[in-house]
Amino acid sequence: MRSFYLEHRKELRIITLLVVWIVQVFILNHYFGKTNHGENDAETDAVILLASTVVLYLSSLCMLIMTFYLEKNILWRWIYSMTIILIPVIWTILVIKTGNPLYYYAKL
Repeated sequence: MRSFYLEHRKELRIITLLVVWIVQVFILNHYFGKTNHGENDAETDAVILLASTVVLYLSSLCMLIMTFYLEKNILWRWIYSMTIILIPVIWTILVIKTGNPLYYYAKL
């Protein structure tokens, strides 16, 4: 995998960034579907919120390990780090600001 990445580095950098965001959005979309558009009770929504946050951060950790293994350039490691951490940080801010963004945005 690493040798293929090194051969096609320019194309795969963009593809890797897009795949990371797509995976993170799919994770959140999956948990948005579990909220039943706000019809669950508070305990169920709390478990769903906790599970979505844990899965999002674990996937980010896996993606960081994979991208650090593939990329040795320090600039691209920073770009990957900021890109991978962006959605979980925004998610954490939404959790702090709205309490339960799954419930808040499922009603919209």
